[in-house]
Amino acid sequence: MSEEVTNSKGELVEKIVFGAVPILLSCIGYLLVALNDMENKITVLESKVAVVVSTENKPIPPDGTTIAMEQIRAQAAEARAELKMEAATARAELDKRITVLEDRIINRR
Repeated sequence: MSEEVTNSKGELVEKIVFGAVPILLSCIGYLLVALNDMENKITVLESKVAVVVSTENKPIPPDGTTIAMEQIRAQAAEARAELKMEAATARAELDKRITVLEDRIINRR
């Protein structure tokens, strides 16, 4: 009787092993393929997204033109500031002239 129990236990273990091994191998194969696919996707994404950060901690695209564009923006900002100063000076001068003309007109009456 103990041989029958041992035999039946051995057969049960054999059935489980032979049933589980192909499933485990297919799971491992699937995981390896998925891992390789994810690695390829990450490599592609890393090549597309190369972020360079400026001193203000702002991302700068990797084009060579961005540095030139930043310089152009800085020059444009300086030009705007100069134009505002010139416009303010011109307005002040015009206000003085208008005041002088108004005074002359009022004094003639």
